[in-house]
Amino acid sequence: MKNILQKAIAENKIQGITLDFWNTIAMDIHYARRFRARVETAFSWLNEHGSPVSFPTIDQAFRQFSILWMETWVNSHRTLASVDCVRFVLKTIDSQLSENQAAQLAKTIEEQVLLLPPVLLDYARESIQSLSARYKLALICDTGLSGPAMIDHFLKTWELLPLIKNRVYSLELGVSKPEAAIFQSALDQLALKPEQVVHIGDSERTDIVGAKVVGMYTVRLDAIDSDNHSIQSTQADKVVGSWKELIELLNYGI
Repeated sequence: MKNILQKAIAENKIQGITLDFWNTIAMDIHYARRFRARVETAFSWLNEHGSPVSFPTIDQAFRQFSILWMETWVNSHRTLASVDCVRFVLKTIDSQLSENQAAQLAKTIEEQVLLLPPVLLDYARESIQSLSARYKLALICDTGLSGPAMIDHFLKTWELLPLIKNRVYSLELGVSKPEAAIFQSALDQLALKPEQVVHIGDSERTDIVGAKVVGMYTVRLDAIDSDNHSIQSTQADKVVGSWKELIELLNYGI
């Protein structure tokens, strides 16, 4: 028996799809290495620009910022950027840089993701190409030290940028998922009502709960079981384990 989402798809009531990025379109396989690279970059940069500091001190400051980033995301529904990281680190180590130098360091830290990039999930590109022929698409992405320009770069590299013309980033909007405003912004760009759109994401807390609040259909993609979700506890209209399952659902309602 088809559920409410499958019926809506079969009856052609769904006109748009919004997509999460991390662990939905792409997987971050280099997080630990990139964290280390950013610490090393800041250590070298500061010592070369007249702000001598020990590596353990910089490393500890970055770890403290990571805790702050997570607390801000979870509790305040905002995401912090690379410039926030630099300001925090400089304050923590009691060091000063000019505004221009701080901006340069923030840019260098952000661009470490280009050296240690995420990778596409299996069949994500082919599936998105297929979906774009039938649905309006939008991206809803919580961004952090790898900001909107970096995500756009990867989408362009993977030939997905022209297919996902509508994109909402937490750093640009000022709020992150699960806030209703970030989902509403995507709906406004798509010029669709919530009941005409399905949101796809991996996080129960941010993607599923947030999209449900505004009245969208939801599918949780458990291609990466990063949060150890259980199907029994989900609010999603459907849970799938791969892009292959997802494309069957969205294109055929099965």
